[in-house]
Amino acid sequence: QGTTPLVPLNENDCRDLLLDKLRDRLGPLGVHVEREGSAAADKRAEASVEMGDCLLRLSDPSAAIVVLAPVAARSDLPAALAKKAALLLEDAKARAEEEKKRICAWADALGGPAAEEARRSLSDLGPRAAPHILSALDEPRDVPGVRRLLRAAALVSNRDLVEPADDASPGDVAGAVDAARAALRALIQRAAETGNGVR
Repeated sequence: QGTTPLVPLNENDCRDLLLDKLRDRLGPLGVHVEREGSAAADKRAEASVEMGDCLLRLSDPSAAIVVLAPVAARSDLPAALAKKAALLLEDAKARAEEEKKRICAWADALGGPAAEEARRSLSDLGPRAAPHILSALDEPRDVPGVRRLLRAAALVSNRDLVEPADDASPGDVAGAVDAARAALRALIQRAAETGNGVR
């Protein structure tokens, strides 16, 4: 009775309150805290470069490329940071290409005597194999080559995918490839949402 009803703070007020509390605690440690929108662009770029470096150390070159490419494309960065971003991106692309070659070799081995080892290697790589298989599906291949990639896509996406017969029509092959692409894209999306393997 006679009291003013409580009104929830809006999002910006809550953010500012939390920032004030963080500044009080982290300021004495020399840690600078500010709103994301107020952070200097070069600081955000520096954070992206460091993240790309970490992803490379975690052997995830595809995710590193996603993080580093926009930074390396900028022309307004300090020279040292721009050079570091460019070198890391070059390294990430080279590693991603090597990873793709390994994945394609495992896909090719799925129908042969080394099938079990190839299956295990693809399973271990999991969602990280998906972008490489997607890329390989965009390259010209004969029907047996497409079928091997579809087996790899089915394995990493944990989906039953139709494999076209040797005498399949171009439309049937295209339909099978489209289904595999959809399954791989869904896997990449799920992995990005859960932070598991692909960003």
